[in-house]
Amino acid sequence: MKKFWRQYLNSFQLKRTFVYTLLVDVLAVVIIAGLFKAFYWLVEIKGDVIAKGIDPEQFQQMIVSSTADQLQALSGSMQSFVLIFLIGTIVILLISLFIYSLSKSLIWNKITNRKLSNKNYWKWNGLNVLLIFPLIIYFFGFVIIRLALMGLLEWITTNLYVLEPANLIINLIGLFFFLNYLFLVYWHFVKSYKVWESVGAGLRIIKEKFRDFYKVFLLQVGTITLIGVIFVLFKDFFRTYEGLGLVINIVVTLILLAWMRLYLVNVLFGDGKIH
Repeated sequence: MKKFWRQYLNSFQLKRTFVYTLLVDVLAVVIIAGLFKAFYWLVEIKGDVIAKGIDPEQFQQMIVSSTADQLQALSGSMQSFVLIFLIGTIVILLISLFIYSLSKSLIWNKITNRKLSNKNYWKWNGLNVLLIFPLIIYFFGFVIIRLALMGLLEWITTNLYVLEPANLIINLIGLFFFLNYLFLVYWHFVKSYKVWESVGAGLRIIKEKFRDFYKVFLLQVGTITLIGVIFVLFKDFFRTYEGLGLVINIVVTLILLAWMRLYLVNVLFGDGKIH
């Protein structure tokens, strides 16, 4: 037990791998967010050109009073807008997938001290696309379990001071379990590069190493719940400075994800040897 607590305390040390993985995550988020922001800006400009900068009600009146030729020209512009929007959305999603896969491949190759190749990189894209399906299944399964648990609690008590924290904890448990499953899938994949096998390996590793996994999991939930309580104390600050508050929330979230990832891997596989 002393060894376990030592691993927990050591997980907060600022190590090279932690800094590297955090910076990769931050860079990926900044690039992807920038792409979506730029695309939104372009769509907004195109929409303003079509609507000629007028509000929706005036735009409807303009359509009613337009001639057949004007309506035909407007219809062509609308079709062009829809086409640009659809193609742009697909392109942005594909680029985001490539950037996300690159970030995960860099992170997990760093953690396992391996090198990334072009051939292996494309397998990361395949894995992340495939992971959409277990995510969907897990989401609906979790929703059903959550509704059942909250229904049971509401049958026992209607006290909001009990129900609201219970709802938060259930959500955190559901989220963290999937994140840990994802970490273990990536851990197995970077060593084998077998897509289907890795998707199933996540749950298998949890089962095989459950005695260590549940301890790590509980400390993850407890640590981040405590940080969440601290954030609640500063809720007025975040309401006043929404932009700054959003940046702080994103940065802290990425820091906690980097910590969770390395803490789990160190306890289950590295014995604190990842630096």
